[in-house]
Amino acid sequence: MTFPKLTFFCELESEPLQTLFQNPEVIQDLSALNGTVSLGIRDLSAVRAEVVRRLNDAGIPVTAWLLLPKEQGYYFNIDNYPEAVFVTRISITGPSSIDCAGRVSVWISNRTSACS
Repeated sequence: MTFPKLTFFCELESEPLQTLFQNPEVIQDLSALNGTVSLGIRDLSAVRAEVVRRLNDAGIPVTAWLLLPKEQGYYFNIDNYPEAVFVTRISITGPSSIDCAGRVSVWISNRTSACS
């Protein structure tokens, strides 16, 4: 039986993110579902990078979901595009602990830039 491809979006702060993905059952369930994770990049912390590594090691694809700080609008839109461009450049070119810590795909304007 073939299951549809499911993507789970996650925008947790670092501590609850770490707690969630330290649970081996979460990784096992994602793997059994052939799921992917779209991870909100709320920070460029070592915790977030470790979660990406853990998911990649388990063969679970991770897509970076670029976000702004809440005070700048959080989601990209026409009113905050200068900040969105800045965040996008920082996320792709680094330096950061998550930039190419795992194989994170960054989707921008229908183009993909993948860290290897």
